[in-house]
Amino acid sequence: MTSPQDSSSSSRIVYRCASMLAWYSIEYLLLACLYVYFVFSTSAYMGFDVAINLEKVPFSMILIIAFVAITPQKNNLRSFFLNCLLAIYIIPSSIVYAFSDKETWQYLVILYSCLIVYIASAVQIPVVRTVYIHRKILLQVSLASTVAILFAIWHFSGFANFNLDITQVYEFRSEASNDLPGIFGYITSITAKIIIPLGLVISLQYRKYLTAAAVIAMAVILFGFTSNKGVLVYPILSVAIYVFLLTTMRFSLVIAGLSAALIFACIDAALYFSFDGASPWGLFVDIIVRRGIFLPPLLDYDHLTFFGENPKFYWSMSKITLGMVPSPYDITPQYVIGQAFFHSADTAANTGFIGNGYAQAGLLGSTVYAIGVGFVISLLSNLGRKFGAPFVGAIVFSQVITMLTGADFLTMMLTHGMLVSLFLLMVVRSPEDMTTSRNKERSLPLGLASELP
Repeated sequence: MTSPQDSSSSSRIVYRCASMLAWYSIEYLLLACLYVYFVFSTSAYMGFDVAINLEKVPFSMILIIAFVAITPQKNNLRSFFLNCLLAIYIIPSSIVYAFSDKETWQYLVILYSCLIVYIASAVQIPVVRTVYIHRKILLQVSLASTVAILFAIWHFSGFANFNLDITQVYEFRSEASNDLPGIFGYITSITAKIIIPLGLVISLQYRKYLTAAAVIAMAVILFGFTSNKGVLVYPILSVAIYVFLLTTMRFSLVIAGLSAALIFACIDAALYFSFDGASPWGLFVDIIVRRGIFLPPLLDYDHLTFFGENPKFYWSMSKITLGMVPSPYDITPQYVIGQAFFHSADTAANTGFIGNGYAQAGLLGSTVYAIGVGFVISLLSNLGRKFGAPFVGAIVFSQVITMLTGADFLTMMLTHGMLVSLFLLMVVRSPEDMTTSRNKERSLPLGLASELP
């Protein structure tokens, strides 16, 4: 016999699932309209086709409903990141599949890989800690490192290519990059994705608003030197995610906010066509919808198409094989796809764990990368329980999104700084550590307490 509590709990679960399904349906409709109305109209040359398959549309909708049903709605980072995966990748991939008539086997590989992430992220990865560093020390290191990097960039390039106009980044980016030693490509990436968000979030935690403003100012200066739009986007995302996770963990509010942004994108697209492409109209919808939401799944389909018929890399160009595996190509996967689909030797078609995994070892490669992504999400969720979801989520959000949609998994871990972020989160002092330290200090005789670290 079912108790009233069980019945009430079941009702709440059904209500949450129905509520999320409604929000995701709104997102699907808005994205579908933008895909046909703007993305196809302005970027068909990139491979964005419109060939709506009326059988694939309901098929993809059924599978989306299934993913909504299995996506957790709990107050932890695992639920948060899996909802992000559903909102910014699975749904756009479904639209590209149905509205561009992509191969069904490719769509199923994408959903299979995402399902593996769901399963692997449920495995509890323990947090191992041996060293403890106070957050204020990390804040000081973050500030000093950022200032040093800015001075180093100024030393090598000066202000010759300094640019704060976001509409002219492509005119300055290559020259700005050429003026710097190659190592700065990695340094600026780690600074933008780790060091600046870390300093910004810790500043907000301690309510050091002037320090937070200084960190944002340094991010703007770094953007001026590099003309990399991500340098501006990452701090904004960090603040937004920190405030959201600090006030609520209801992902329905994120989808509501995303839907509002997509409505604004529709208005931006309408103004773009009304004014015949005159700037600044179309900039928001182009960056957020075309580049940020629809390009990653398109590139994954390109990877699956090409490497489904051609030799795979088997990590032959990675250091993990120690040069023992011969490479079938002279260039890395992103440039292979750039040549094959965009007819440009300089185009790097960067995509996430699915396309890169498939380029390395087919379905096995996508599976291995998906397991790795799931384990990282599980570890971050456990770190969030220890240090607080707002702190952890805000620092790593940009990197997680890049891992899902914009970088090879191994590259993300080794050169894009994910391992560095995990290390910093494992050594930073948690509230529990500070409470324990204070309790020990109170329990010691007077004079010995001052010897505590």
